[in-house]
Amino acid sequence: MMDRLLTFAEKTRQRGPGYVRDLLTHHARATRYRLGSLSRRVTPGSLLGTAPRPMFHFATDDVCSIVSAVPESIRRTILLEAEQYLQQRFFFRGLPEVHFQEAVDWNFAPEGNTSWSWDLNRHRSFLTLGTAHHYAGGPPDAGESPGGSPFKDKLIQLWSDWMQRNPAGQGQNWRSPFEVAARLRNWTWAYFLLLASSEVSPLFLHKAWRGLRDHAEYLAEHMEYHWPNNHLLLEAVSLYEFAVIFKEHGGERYLALASRVLEAQVKLQILGDGVHSELCPMYHDIVATELNAFTLLCRRLGKSLPLAMEERIFSMRRFSTALRRNDGSIPLLGDSSFPDTCLRFDASSPIVSDLTYWLRPEKLSARGLSRTAERPVSLELFTEAGYGMLRSDKQQTHLTFDFGPFSRCAAANHGHSDALSFELHAAGRPWIVDSGFFYSWNIAQEGAARRCDKMQVGNPDRHQYFRSAAAHNTLVIDGREQNELSVRREVGGQARVRLNNYRSNSNEAAIGAEVEPFWSTGDAIHSREISLNQAGEVTMRDRVMGCSTHQLQWLLHFAVDLEVELQDATTIVAWHNDDVLVCELCSSGPAPLLRLVRGEDVAFQGWVATSSARIAPSWVLVAEMEGQMPIELNFKIRISTRSKLKESSDLRQEPDLPMPELAGAQV
Repeated sequence: MMDRLLTFAEKTRQRGPGYVRDLLTHHARATRYRLGSLSRRVTPGSLLGTAPRPMFHFATDDVCSIVSAVPESIRRTILLEAEQYLQQRFFFRGLPEVHFQEAVDWNFAPEGNTSWSWDLNRHRSFLTLGTAHHYAGGPPDAGESPGGSPFKDKLIQLWSDWMQRNPAGQGQNWRSPFEVAARLRNWTWAYFLLLASSEVSPLFLHKAWRGLRDHAEYLAEHMEYHWPNNHLLLEAVSLYEFAVIFKEHGGERYLALASRVLEAQVKLQILGDGVHSELCPMYHDIVATELNAFTLLCRRLGKSLPLAMEERIFSMRRFSTALRRNDGSIPLLGDSSFPDTCLRFDASSPIVSDLTYWLRPEKLSARGLSRTAERPVSLELFTEAGYGMLRSDKQQTHLTFDFGPFSRCAAANHGHSDALSFELHAAGRPWIVDSGFFYSWNIAQEGAARRCDKMQVGNPDRHQYFRSAAAHNTLVIDGREQNELSVRREVGGQARVRLNNYRSNSNEAAIGAEVEPFWSTGDAIHSREISLNQAGEVTMRDRVMGCSTHQLQWLLHFAVDLEVELQDATTIVAWHNDDVLVCELCSSGPAPLLRLVRGEDVAFQGWVATSSARIAPSWVLVAEMEGQMPIELNFKIRISTRSKLKESSDLRQEPDLPMPELAGAQV
């Protein structure tokens, strides 16, 4: 109770009276729902009736062409995943597989990980089973009928079991409106996948329809107005989608509320340059793809949306495309982690989910899902968000530079202290990486981390580390944070970040920016210019300005599977197989002291989150110096192969090939 009061007090202090107003609105509506649920329990609805069959993204007649359009490799992947669900085997968040040999325990949370339980109860598995049922017969010319596949029966069994053991509004799986909204989106798809199938019991379809109605009714009275981030926006999308699809079957009662909230949140949360205001690529992708799917549905159903709203949604595609590396991955900045069960579609190509093929059956074509061609050297700026993407055709280099604020969202809980940090991806793999996002849910610690009691996973210090500047590829001044971070995931004073310059031509692309920590009074300003040339070489010029003496600590975090060594006092070498990265430092004054850290527990450092629930040791370069400002330090990074470097004598001593064994390193 005390922690709740402190959290309320801090959020009120940070967000002002608007937070109190929105929180009271949320609780007033929730109370109204609870009072209404008492009468519903006394006079339950009839089990008889006909399930409605309105229009959706696809119709029964579209299924054959959709199945034919989905590549065989994707169909095979979905079928293999669905086979796991037939056996009631579930795998989320990088945690070990859970096999329910009897009935599924819908309240189960392995090692206390609530996020895992959320994934289980979002029922993304229902869509896998639903599409696998249609894929099981293969393309139309395969001569087989999908009617006999076991996937449909398993979907119905799991769905019936969940509804029986989780009555509307009761139990832990109804406590989070965001999770109810995610489940409603997935149930809607599962409902129409069954409608497009043969031999589905009308009685079950009616029960499923009642379940959809229960979710919509709950959501309408529990939207999180006090969380004006992706939570409120996606909750509004779910309710609006239900209202539009089932308008003639009771959905119209939610249209005014859902449209008002969604239109307001799109305007507030989608910045002018098309980036979601939380500035986290994963959340941007989730919001962008869900909004895109929703606009496609509205067009199919003949529902017009405000032009300004459609244009703002459409503008998100540019950032989604700019984020994409050649292998389809994205930089995981802020509270981003992968995979995530809320990410159902892909705006540029169907690499995340086969559902992309089901969105617009009449528009299926390879051209419609293709990406734009790359230029030899290019720069894409998103000045309002504070992101720049530098690309070079040489080794398909993709560099993401963060010159933006902590967050531009009213609820800034997904932000990190990562101003002037960057990520480098080239030659088909990551090299310099963000440490990612980790949240423990107080699970027991394993392996090396257990040796350090004060850094147990349940301790907020460990979670705070992944939000701190020390976990990013930037500069830490005097051991202090760029932003005033709170253990309750709020932020007080924020660093001031400014874009200074940028340029792009046929030979080079560059961005320059500066950051002043929240505590500085002008005596500690870090400026960084980062450039990428046509040869794929990265040059980073850092200057620390001020009028006093400071202790400086630069950090570079390497990908988990890289081996790294100090070649000499100014050169670092990282490699994987034949690919090699060489980083050379040059200082305007005394050379910094270089050291490598990996998997440190006491002074927690040298870890990368492989998922939101798992971390692994990785090499971190720490360059340290202390002196009178101004100080300059330059980094030159190039990526090549071992053979080419040996020919050019760039490596004075070839690093040893064997890498340390990483098995069992995850905690």
